[in-house]
Parts: sequence; structure tokens; C-alpha cells
Amino acid sequence: MKTVLGTNYKGIQIIIRFLPDEEFYLGSLRAIGRVKNKIVEAQISVGIKYFTPKVTKFLIATIFHEIGHVMYAQEVLEKHGIGAYTELVYGSSDFNIFRNENLRRKWETEAWKYAFTMLKKVGLLDYETIMFGVFCLASYYSNRIESKVFFLKCLKKLVYSHLVKR
Repeated sequence: MKTVLGTNYKGIQIIIRFLPDEEFYLGSLRAIGRVKNKIVEAQISVGIKYFTPKVTKFLIATIFHEIGHVMYAQEVLEKHGIGAYTELVYGSSDFNIFRNENLRRKWETEAWKYAFTMLKKVGLLDYETIMFGVFCLASYYSNRIESKVFFLKCLKKLVYSHLVKR
């Protein structure tokens, strides 16, 4: 059974789906709804498998990161118009983040910058949440599959160390 949480953030209806079969540090921006040059709705999915109160800050970091994607998409929409936004989100040219590696990295970097800002505001920005974001980003900046696997293993080790009873 999926749990859903909805909130209105900066005029955008954010719907967060908590997925019990996905690991809790995995998040995904599923859909964006817009009216003209304004994003009005975003759907985010976040895994909660193995979730415990000890890892709440990582879950919140993942949610802020996904909201960061929404805020960056809104920024692109406002600055560059509907054409650039459409290419960014849906892809049809070199502006497509899924084909252009540098844009994909910028997309992820901007989302983490937003997440770090929000984590600082709510008092959850610490060494571990910074490392969490850095390991996530490192996996996007690496070109070698071995490096990506290494960074994801580091990420898992950081997060799962909180699940071990101390």
C-alpha cells in the first residue's frame, strides 16, 4: 500500500508518494503539471524500505532534492520559456537532460544545491547529509561504471550504518 502526502509549496501542489518496496534514499520526480509559464503540480516518489527514525534526515534530504528538481524546472521555464522547459523535461533536442550529460549533471547539482539550502534552514545540514548529497552527485559526475558503483556503495554504507543497532 502506498502512502501519499500532499502539500502546497510556493504555489505548487506537491504530491509525495512513499513506496514501501523502494530503498528509502531513492527518489524520483514522476510528473510535472503546468499552466502556461507556471508549474502548478509535481508528483514525487520516495522509497521507504528499511526506513527507521534514525535515517529521517536522509529521507528529508531526498524529498528536498526532488523538490529542487521542480524548482529548477520552474526557473528554466521562467528564464528560457516553454520551449526550453519542454526540451528539459520531455526531451527533443540537445537541451534534453537525458541525452546531454552536462545538462544532467547541472539538473542534479541544482537540485542538491536547493536541498542543502533547505536542510540548512531546518537544521538538518550536517556532515552526514552533506556526504549523502556528495555521494549521490559523484555517481552522476563519474563516467566509469566502476566508479558509479563505488559511489553508490559508499552511499549505501553511509545510510545503512544508521540502521545497525548501536
